[in-house]
Amino acid sequence: MKGTYVFKQNGVEIGRAQNLITTAGEYQIAKSITLQNSQWAAAIAIGSGSTAANLTDKKLEFEFGRGDINSISYADVVYDDTTSHIRLFAKATLGENISGVIYEAGIFSSTIDIDEFQRPLFNCEPSEGWDYQNTDSSWAELSEKTSPYGYISGGYAGDQFVDFALFGAAGGSPTTTRKIRFFNTFDFSEVSSSDDFVFALKKSATGTCAMTVKFYTDESNYFTLPTQTPANNTNYQFIKVSKSLATQTGTSADWANINFIEVYNPDGLIKLDSARINKSVTSPQNVLVSRTVLSSPVTKVEGVPLEIEYYLDLF
Repeated sequence: MKGTYVFKQNGVEIGRAQNLITTAGEYQIAKSITLQNSQWAAAIAIGSGSTAANLTDKKLEFEFGRGDINSISYADVVYDDTTSHIRLFAKATLGENISGVIYEAGIFSSTIDIDEFQRPLFNCEPSEGWDYQNTDSSWAELSEKTSPYGYISGGYAGDQFVDFALFGAAGGSPTTTRKIRFFNTFDFSEVSSSDDFVFALKKSATGTCAMTVKFYTDESNYFTLPTQTPANNTNYQFIKVSKSLATQTGTSADWANINFIEVYNPDGLIKLDSARINKSVTSPQNVLVSRTVLSSPVTKVEGVPLEIEYYLDLF
């Protein structure tokens, strides 16, 4: 079997990539063909991960968008007027609200439970309403036009990063505390202790730096994840921290009632891109059929749908 992802915008192909069929995916396809379970293709997901595909993959490395399969068909394909085989077609459309650079893609069977994989928290976009803290402890809106603080382009999930290096004069003392907050209402009560919070980021320069993330019910009651130290390079990377490692401050801290998330990078080296929840996967019915890492990344533009077609050749 051989599979291919084709990316189309306004009907025009803008990229394609060969894939790896996972071991579980081969079994799922066989079961689907023999009518032993539900459809082999139910959704196509996109992500920022760059680790090479593996036969044992169960999810994308860092998913930031997903579209349901809206059509499945098959056809007889003839090569060189002599050799023919069956080709299965699956097609999904990513909505206008999704944006980012696609480095990986995967197709999932219809037995997938989306909540078993990834839940988005934020993409560090201006529309999310971030604030930053001044050195006098006051808070102000983090705006694209608030010089020298704000967002920079180049985000993988979404279009932008928050660059902590902008929160202070180069070579001098920071003019802010290098703390930012994202205000929204979250209920994390159903996130199990074995699930992970995952943060996608780059570094503006090599060197040791720290990142601390807190989840607040209010100013006196919150949960703190252990301080993390990203790898000493400027590559795009992922920080994964289990919910079970969080410590509680205040008796009224409540995972079911989180009102803002705070990220602190005192060293100012981090470019924060986005965050997700990775839920632990225990069910063998949750099948990633195939995964690809694109040699030439494809950009999903906000406001324009992106069609992804998947061709599966059965020899």
